[in-house]
Amino acid sequence: MNSCNDTTYDVHYYNGNAEKCWKKLPQDVKKRFAKQIEKVCRNPALAKPLSGDLAGFYKLKLQSPAYRVVYQLDTSQHKLIIIAVGVRNNGKIYDIAAKKLE
Repeated sequence: MNSCNDTTYDVHYYNGNAEKCWKKLPQDVKKRFAKQIEKVCRNPALAKPLSGDLAGFYKLKLQSPAYRVVYQLDTSQHKLIIIAVGVRNNGKIYDIAAKKLE
């Protein structure tokens, strides 16, 4: 995934691990997240903010299965940066994202 369709935002990965996790997602999960990413790229006001150690970052979520994408919006450079991708697993994905940013 390189860009959001019909927008000025580009999608990037924080590091190779984030990209690797994205590529390992089941195809149907990737498609569902891709639709959400496109919506956020078209309208950044739709972003759902995180708090605590991840204040300033955002999440995308699927209810079933319980996957999450933690990302950052760089509005000045028009980038959506994927930080972490994975199963929610009692909030563990948020701990992983916070550790990556230390």
